Amino acid sequence: MIFLTLSVGTALSQSIDEGGPLFASRLPDLTHLEGRFVPTLRGSSYGGSAVDDMVQLLAMLQRSASNHSAPILESVESAMKRCWSARLRLRTKFRSLSRRYLGWTNGGDAYSLSRSQFAEDAESEWTWKRAYFWFITVFSNSFAVGFGLKAAVQGVHPKFHFSTKMSRSMVFHIVVGSVEFVWVVIMYLSVPQWWHSAVLVVLDSIQNVTIWIQFGSSQGVKMVTNSCYLFCLAVKAICCGLLIVDPFSRDLVWAIYEILSAFTLTRISGMSFKKLALFQGQMYTLAVFTATMISSAQAFGSGGPCALYLFMIAYSAAHSQPATKRRKGRKSRSKRADQTSAATATTDSPQHSVSWTAEAMRNPFRDEESMRLVRSLLKEGDQQRASKEERARTVFQIMTGGDGKIQWLSYQQLAAVMCPSGVAMTEVDNSFAELSTVNPLDGQRAIHFDTFFSKLPTVWDWYFDYLYESVFHPERQIR
Repeated sequence: MIFLTLSVGTALSQSIDEGGPLFASRLPDLTHLEGRFVPTLRGSSYGGSAVDDMVQLLAMLQRSASNHSAPILESVESAMKRCWSARLRLRTKFRSLSRRYLGWTNGGDAYSLSRSQFAEDAESEWTWKRAYFWFITVFSNSFAVGFGLKAAVQGVHPKFHFSTKMSRSMVFHIVVGSVEFVWVVIMYLSVPQWWHSAVLVVLDSIQNVTIWIQFGSSQGVKMVTNSCYLFCLAVKAICCGLLIVDPFSRDLVWAIYEILSAFTLTRISGMSFKKLALFQGQMYTLAVFTATMISSAQAFGSGGPCALYLFMIAYSAAHSQPATKRRKGRKSRSKRADQTSAATATTDSPQHSVSWTAEAMRNPFRDEESMRLVRSLLKEGDQQRASKEERARTVFQIMTGGDGKIQWLSYQQLAAVMCPSGVAMTEVDNSFAELSTVNPLDGQRAIHFDTFFSKLPTVWDWYFDYLYESVFHPERQIR
């Protein structure tokens, strides 16, 4: 055991001192150890012949291990070299293509890793790219946190609050997106670190999940808005994957930041269209398309808008006539909601569905019959005078058809409110199953007014203000 320990220790020390591999293929020859060790051991209880036999045995084992391990180590080393060479070739090919078609020149080894991008930009000439970065950061993305606080206090569109899943996913969408904006600015001002990119990938992955949940209930013409949202999700996911391979690439971070900025740039585009009174009826659709087009051009150069256009064509062709089929593996509560919908629907109630070619409306009560009912129920000054219960009762009465004595909201009446706003039927099913109880008068499931009043305060409060402004201040609304 002493000789074995000395042999391994000597081999490791020689490998480290000489800069050789850690696992050397040759152990020191134990037969050439200094003679002064042998007498000491021979005087022990083992005896001199026993020690000689041990030395010879270890020498034989050394030669055998060397003969068997050398080919294995050589094959492993050769495989690693081939993998590394293939990785370098792929990386070189990718950089060549990205430089040619996307204009990307700032890979991970294209600049110093000891200084921040802000410090390097301060010593160079002012460029349009840097100007646009600060413009979109100051005038658009800086308000994302403010929009998040406003949404938390005043609420977003009420269609997101009919379901707990939609409501929570919207909160994560806003909060994580705001944190991601701030994090990219921190990366711009800091010395590059690999874990900066790791945090960015995690944040963007969470944000992509919320996009996937939300885009099915988007406003606007779904053929356009859904394809834009899915395009942003897809390209950001690809960039995140590439950022794991090259964590110091500024081009990839820039692309993620610009595509993420499309969601806040939509608001700037919408505000401009509203101020100029452009695209009435399809303002949100055109705002989403404009923002995505600009962001894709900033992220991917001239190839960005072309990629977006081709993606929209392919997506529209694949979903030109979406089927309203139920998947067989639905949860039991969704199935129960589907079954009760037929029982609660009246014979003259139309079957509501989501249109993929018509503009989704912010106000589902925009038709003439509903507006006559709204004008008959609202009086000027009610926005300040009406109590909370009166506001909720007014909205509930409009949703149920105008009868103030009705205490139950049916499945068809809920769908008539949510579907015109772009909410998918599956989300209508989930919302109805979550909020409905059994009506003791007819034994069918429906949503009681008390549930509507207590669990959906954001819904009735938002709709009341919107309906009031549609009658007395229509110039304030986005249509």
